[in-house]
Amino acid sequence: MGASWLVLFGVLYAENFLPKPAFLRLQDACTVARKDLREEPDCLAEGRRFNELEYDTEIVKTLCSAEAQKKLNTMLGTKDLRLAVDTPPELRSYGKGASMDWHRDDQLYTVPQYECVFTVENHSDSKTEWIDEDNILHSHWTPPNSIIAFKAQDAMHRVTPLGEGRRDIVKFVLTSTHERTDDYYELVPRRFWHLGLSVPL
Repeated sequence: MGASWLVLFGVLYAENFLPKPAFLRLQDACTVARKDLREEPDCLAEGRRFNELEYDTEIVKTLCSAEAQKKLNTMLGTKDLRLAVDTPPELRSYGKGASMDWHRDDQLYTVPQYECVFTVENHSDSKTEWIDEDNILHSHWTPPNSIIAFKAQDAMHRVTPLGEGRRDIVKFVLTSTHERTDDYYELVPRRFWHLGLSVPL
């Protein structure tokens, strides 16, 4: 089944994003990467664990390939979004009781970036919710192989608390520029500031 999607107020929601063989390979790679999950300090999310991903991993190569980035640009109606190479992708895991409160994503670059959340596993009762420009609440249980992209400083959104199960995602950033805002230096760890403007995928 091909991807179907909707875009509302700077929010993209799409299911069946990757071809099934690619998705299954990514799931297997994420299973291995889960072994290195650790607690996430100083974070808006409660009870979430994470693992920073290297750019040359199977996970990033699959999810952020040239083909995948082209598809996301088509869905978003953009042309020049590409993987941000100075804000590393992360595998994130929500267990029972974990959540993320209402927020807007901070703008890291001089042109607002898109914060992308790809669902790898979801055996939970948690939902991702956002409020559109007409103040309408959208609430979705995100199945595996779905993706949500939030434009920085646009829609308020949250992850509701998990009453049961587990939800694993990969978070990455798409940007049309690497010219940074002051917020970048406040929010992104110093060890990533030196990273260059291109990474071979």
